[in-house]
Amino acid sequence: MSSEVSIFASMQRQSSNLRTRLTRLPFLLLAILALVFGVWSGLWRAGWLFALPPAGLISLHGPLMVCGFLGTLISLERAVVLPKFWGYSAPLSSVLSVLALFIPPLRQIAPLLAIIASLALFLILLFFYRREHHLHFALMAGGAILWGIGNFLWLKHLPFAQIIPWWMGFLIITIASERLELTRFRPLPALARNAFVAILVMMIAGMTVSLSFFLPGIRLMSFAILLLASWLFRFDIIRFSLKKGGLSTFIAVSLLLGYGWLIIGALLGMTWDGIGAGMGYDQFLHAIFLGFVFSMIFAHAPLIFPAILKVPLSSTGNFYPHLILLHISLLLRILGDGIHLSQFRTWGSILNALAILLFFIITVKTILKSQKSTSNGKTA
Repeated sequence: MSSEVSIFASMQRQSSNLRTRLTRLPFLLLAILALVFGVWSGLWRAGWLFALPPAGLISLHGPLMVCGFLGTLISLERAVVLPKFWGYSAPLSSVLSVLALFIPPLRQIAPLLAIIASLALFLILLFFYRREHHLHFALMAGGAILWGIGNFLWLKHLPFAQIIPWWMGFLIITIASERLELTRFRPLPALARNAFVAILVMMIAGMTVSLSFFLPGIRLMSFAILLLASWLFRFDIIRFSLKKGGLSTFIAVSLLLGYGWLIIGALLGMTWDGIGAGMGYDQFLHAIFLGFVFSMIFAHAPLIFPAILKVPLSSTGNFYPHLILLHISLLLRILGDGIHLSQFRTWGSILNALAILLFFIITVKTILKSQKSTSNGKTA
């Protein structure tokens, strides 16, 4: 009888996992759709004119990548651990903003839907903060507000060069606060925590100044980013994982490379001429959005994707090929921008896209392999 009960309980868990996957998978697939079209429009802008994206999407590379892909992914990551179904309003609003971008008559409401997504994400993080009173949740909630401000500026049709700092701040603060969360395993000195908050305040001050005095604001923001990267190198516990081997070492290497790009991006921002197009703009944005943000995605995807979809993951997968390709191709792209050699930038961009594609192929393959191994083990 106990064996039958065990089998029945296992079937219930499998049924629950299946319902969970069917609920969450559409959000993930629509986020990936936004990524595909965001990368496609980016390649077109970089000079790869092999196929024209749908009308109007070339100019929406930023919203597709930040609001469509990254915003949905971050919102979904938080919604799945919220014990309230309303949490899904954040990724739902985000994916609806993506769908609106594909329908020209509805395109003007996409920023409004993104604002709703950022407000819902703020409420999710406020819920966690009120329940646990941890500093990192308060800071992440502040990051969601920055995303909302950027979305409001998008609604007001400001140039993307003025919107990007707010979206950049949202991602940087969210990621850095997640790293701060892990310092609970090795408590920080009070001075270090206070310095972390002061740096973020300086960054937000720079973003605010940029609305009226663009270049001085970007300089101040970039200096704060430089300080933040230095703080992460010094205090992030990931440096203790370098010698552990396996997935732990991969995550540590990815994060440290990302912090390196954060420093490079900060230095580029401090020397950028403020022109919202051209080589300097490309360097500044992609050093941070590709070098830093995607390094963080590559590092955490082997943990986040299985958690979202409730599938197992083997820690023995080889995740290095796409990581190496990303950083080599980004170096090529940044170098091409720096020496005004458009061929380097063009080839660097297509290799950036291939690194992202390889990332998805390896991640999905590893998840499927892990799931098969788990099923075989249960059968045995």
